[in-house]
Amino acid sequence: MATEKGAQGEKSFIEAKPVTTDFATFSKLLPSYDGNKRTLAFYIEGVENALHILTNKEDPCIMCLIRNKLTGKAVEALSQSPGTRTWTDIKDTLLRKFGEFRSELQLVQELTQTNWENSSLDAFGDKIQNLMTTLISKNPEKSAYYKQMALATFLDRLNPITR
Repeated sequence: MATEKGAQGEKSFIEAKPVTTDFATFSKLLPSYDGNKRTLAFYIEGVENALHILTNKEDPCIMCLIRNKLTGKAVEALSQSPGTRTWTDIKDTLLRKFGEFRSELQLVQELTQTNWENSSLDAFGDKIQNLMTTLISKNPEKSAYYKQMALATFLDRLNPITR
């Protein structure tokens, strides 16, 4: 790091400065959410990333901006839960309504036991991919492992075709 020696000792040219963000800029950083179960994890991560840059996360205007990014079934879920005034309340309400309730173990079992029966190859591939994505959203640290598991399951179930 570049420093300057002066009468008061070493001083950094690069100092950590708090970032000030106006509401218009913050609003642009927030993702929208419509109640789609597949995009809930993306929405939550996006809001939390945007909140990370703020100094006053509890400002009522911030909560209004977050709520205004909700549409469709997501708005309906919040309207059925009066008193959701903080991000934690909003997130908990959305997770209760649209979140995944199966455990990681249940999802792994479903992924490894999924068979290709009475469906198109595309539908089978989509099912495998959806289960993989759900597992990754539950435990992102195991992303590579779940991708490999999904690929192995997909190829194993195609085995009669590939022989």
